[in-house]
Amino acid sequence: MSYKYHQFQVVGRGLPTETDEQPKIYRMKLWATNEVRAKSKFWYFNPSFSI
Repeated sequence: MSYKYHQFQVVGRGLPTETDEQPKIYRMKLWATNEVRAKSKFWYFNPSFSI
């Protein structure tokens, strides 16, 4: 029996700026059907530091 969803751990941060040269790193564990969708969900739920 294979499961449709898998758990992924995605790590990311915003782009460095002049005022914030070392932006905070965020990690999220989430469920998705593949790695691409997991990364998409990560950026969807964290728009405050999107690229």
